[in-house]
Amino acid sequence: MIEPASPEFNPTSPSKVGRLERACDRFEEAWKAGQRPTIASFLTDQEGQEHPFMLRDLLVLDIAYRRRTGERPAPEDYLRHFPTDAAVIDSAFAEASAELKECKAPSFIGFPGPVPAIPGYTVLCELGRGGMGVVFKARQQGLNRLVALKMILAGDLAGPEAAARFLAEAEAVARLQHPQVVQIYRIGDHGGRPFLEMEYVAGGSLADRLDGTPWAARDAARLIESLARAVQHAHSFGIVHRDLKPANILLTIEGLPKLTDFGLAKSLGADVGLTQTGSIIGSPSYMAPEQAEGGRRAVGPAVDVYALGAVLYEQLTGRPPFKAATVLQTLEQVRSAEPAAPSKLQPGLALDIETIVLKCLQKDPQRRYAEAEALAEDLRRFSAGEPILARPVGALERGFKWARRRPLIAALSAASVLSTVLLTVVLAITNVIISQERRQILESLGRERLVKEELVQTNNRIAQQQQQTEVALQGKIKALEERTDDLFRERQSSYYQRISLAEDEHRGGRIGRAEQVLDACPPDLRGWEWHFLKRFLNTGPITLRGHTGEVWDAAFSPDGRTVASASFDLTAKVWDTATGRERHTLRGHTARLYSVAFSPDATRLVTASADQTAIVWDVSRGRKVHVLKGHTNNVRCARFSPNGRWIATGSWDDTIRIWDARTGETVRVIPTGAGQITRLTFSPDGSWIAVGGTSSVAQVWEFATGRLIQTFRGHSEHVLSVSFSPDGRRVASTSGSPGGGAGVVKIWDVASGREVLAIDHPPGILERVAYSPDGLRLATSGWDGTVKLWEAESGLEILGLHSHSGRVWGVTFSPDGGSLISAAADGTVVIWDSNPPDRGKPRSAAPTVGE
Repeated sequence: MIEPASPEFNPTSPSKVGRLERACDRFEEAWKAGQRPTIASFLTDQEGQEHPFMLRDLLVLDIAYRRRTGERPAPEDYLRHFPTDAAVIDSAFAEASAELKECKAPSFIGFPGPVPAIPGYTVLCELGRGGMGVVFKARQQGLNRLVALKMILAGDLAGPEAAARFLAEAEAVARLQHPQVVQIYRIGDHGGRPFLEMEYVAGGSLADRLDGTPWAARDAARLIESLARAVQHAHSFGIVHRDLKPANILLTIEGLPKLTDFGLAKSLGADVGLTQTGSIIGSPSYMAPEQAEGGRRAVGPAVDVYALGAVLYEQLTGRPPFKAATVLQTLEQVRSAEPAAPSKLQPGLALDIETIVLKCLQKDPQRRYAEAEALAEDLRRFSAGEPILARPVGALERGFKWARRRPLIAALSAASVLSTVLLTVVLAITNVIISQERRQILESLGRERLVKEELVQTNNRIAQQQQQTEVALQGKIKALEERTDDLFRERQSSYYQRISLAEDEHRGGRIGRAEQVLDACPPDLRGWEWHFLKRFLNTGPITLRGHTGEVWDAAFSPDGRTVASASFDLTAKVWDTATGRERHTLRGHTARLYSVAFSPDATRLVTASADQTAIVWDVSRGRKVHVLKGHTNNVRCARFSPNGRWIATGSWDDTIRIWDARTGETVRVIPTGAGQITRLTFSPDGSWIAVGGTSSVAQVWEFATGRLIQTFRGHSEHVLSVSFSPDGRRVASTSGSPGGGAGVVKIWDVASGREVLAIDHPPGILERVAYSPDGLRLATSGWDGTVKLWEAESGLEILGLHSHSGRVWGVTFSPDGGSLISAAADGTVVIWDSNPPDRGKPRSAAPTVGE
C-alpha cells in the first residue's frame, strides 16, 4: 500500500480511525485491480471533522496512482468536484510532491507488474539499481518502519551465480554488527528471487557528495577514520569487502557514513569463490593492483586499505588517483603508474595527510598499513594534531620504484653514472700527480676545515645548552600548570565549605551571618547552590500541598511553567509553578501511582500505577487519552521518548514495553532479566533506555532494536533509580539498604561499562538521583528526609536541603536548571528555586500553597 498522508488530529473514537483506514485500503485495492475508483464514492458516509482527513488521504493515493499511469494530475482536476476543499487539495499535492522528490521515478523493469507486491511490505519507490540488483524504498508494515529492499533483477541476472552472490552478501553482513555497516533485518524470497530487508539510510551515497570539489582535510580524515574502523570490524570476522567505493558508502542525514553492498565480499581462508578464474573483481578507479591483475593472486585485507586510500584521495583532490578514457587504460595505470602527489593537485595540503594517502596506495600490499585499524589511528592522530606513524617516501625509495618500472632505462642510466665516476677518478689522480701546488691548496683547505669543525662543535654545544634550558623551562611551565590546577581545586573546596557554613548559619537562625558568608564566595565559582541559598534566605522554598497520601514522583513540564505530581492517594495533580495553584486533579487509576512524566511538547502526561496500567492524559483538559494495558504486575515507571513519539514503561513483570504515543498500541516488549523494574529513563538523544531493577544491576538497552548494550554490576542492593548525564555518556544509579546501611550513588561510563565514581550516603536508602541540565551536579533524595547536591566529577557534597518530614521519594531539576523539585512521604511537593523573584515569573506571597 502507498503510504497516505495522515494529518495529525484527535479522533473521537478508535472505530472512526479504523473506518478511515479501511476506506483507504478499499480505494487502493480498486486501483490495483485495474479499476479507476472515484473519490466521491468513498466519502458518502463521512461527515463533520472526519471529511478533510479522509479526503486528503484519498487524494494522495489517487495522485500517486495517476502519476504511475503517466498522467499529470493538477489541483484543478479535483477542485471541480470539491470546490470548498481547496486547502485540503493543496496539502495533498504538497505531500505527494515531497514523496516524489525523495525517491527516483518508479522503475520496475523485470518485474511482473508495475509494483512488486511483496507480502508484509509497502513498496514506495525505487532508490537505485546496479548490474545485478535493484533497491526499493519500502515500509515494513508490521513495525511501521522505513526499510530498503534489495532484490535481484529479472532475466539472465537472476541465475544461480547471482543468487549465490546475493546470499553471500547477506551471510557476510549478518555476521557484522557495527554502527557504520548497513544492517540486514531479514532475508526473504519473492517470486523465486531472494530479497534482503535492510536498514534505510536517508542521506544518499558519498558518490552524490563528490562533485569534484576538494574537501577540508580534517573532514575527509574523520569520515575515512570512521569507515576504517568499520572495515577493521569486518576483517576481524574474516570478511574482505573488495568493492569499496563512494557509491557503496551511504550517509545518514547527520552525515555519518555506513558501508553497504557486500556482494563481492570474500571470507578469508575460503578457497571457493563466486567468480571465474582470472576475472577482475571491483571498481577500476578504487581497486588495488593485485585486484587489477586478476588471476589467483592472494587478495586480502590490504585491498580494502587501498580502496579507503583511493576514496580519501578523491575527497582531498576532487578526482580518484587513476581515471583514464577506458577501463583497460585505467587498470593499466593502477598496475604500473604511481599516483600524482595530492599536494600537486591541491597546493597547501598538509604533508601528514598526503603521507597517509600515499601509504594506502602503495603497489606492494606489504608496504601499506598492516590493517585498517592502523589507518584509522593515523587519521585520528592527524585530526587531533598529533604526530602520525607513517613516513613520507624518500628520494632513494622513489628511485628504486622508478627502476623497477623501467629496468632498461635504469640499467643504461647506471652505466652512464659509473662511467662518469671512473672518469672523475682518473682526472683526480692525474691532477694530484701533475700539480704540487694543488697539494698545498688541499692542505690549506684542511686547516680551514678544522676551523669549521670547531665552529660546528661550538654551535652544537650552544644548541645543547638551549635545549636543556628549554626542557627546564617546560618543566617549570608544567609545574606551574599543576600548581594552578591545585589552587583551583583548593578554591573550589573552600567554596563548597563556605556553602556548607552558610547553610549551617541559616539553619541556626543567623541570617545576617549566612549572607556575609555567601557574599564572600568568589563570583566565578557561584553555582546553583549559591543562588538557591541567596534566594532561600529571604523567601524559603515553595511547598505544594493537596495530596492526602505519599507523593512518589514529581516532574517539571519542558517549559518549566507546570509541575505534575503522582501520589499513593490514587491521583495525579497538575500545578501552576507561577502561582502554586492546582490546575487539575487526574483520577482514573485504581491503585497507588508511582510515576509521572510530561511529553516534550507539554501537552500530555503519562502516569504509572500499581493497577498494572499506565494512562496518557490531556494536560489542558485533564482528561484521559489512552489507557496502556499489557503488563502483568505493577507499572513502576513511564517516560515519553525525547521526540514524543513513543512511551516506555517498566514493570515488576521484568519487562519494558514500548508504546506508540499517538495510538496507545504496543510496539515492542523487551524482557530485561533485571528483576522487578524500579526505574527507567531515555538518553537525551532517545537512542538508549537505562533501567534499574531488583536484581542489583543497571542496564542500557538500544531503543531501535531492543538489544542489550551494557550491564552495570556493582550494587549490592536493589537499583532504585537511573539518570543519564546530559551528554548521554554516563549513567548515575542509586541503591541502599533498608536495614540502615549506607546508600550508594554510582556513576558508570556507558561505552566501557566501567564504574567511574561511587558516593556513599549514610544512612539508609538513596531513593532517586538526577543530573543537573549542565551535568555539573547531582541531586539525590533519600529515606533520611533530605535532598542533597553533589559535585558530579568529584562526588563532593555541596548542599543539604531540609524541608520534608518524611522519606523523600523523588527529585528532579527544571529544564533550565534554575529550580529543583522534591516529592515526599509527607504528602508534599517542594520547589527549591534559585531564580530571583523579579525575573518576570510571579510567585504567591506565601511559601506554602495548595491548601
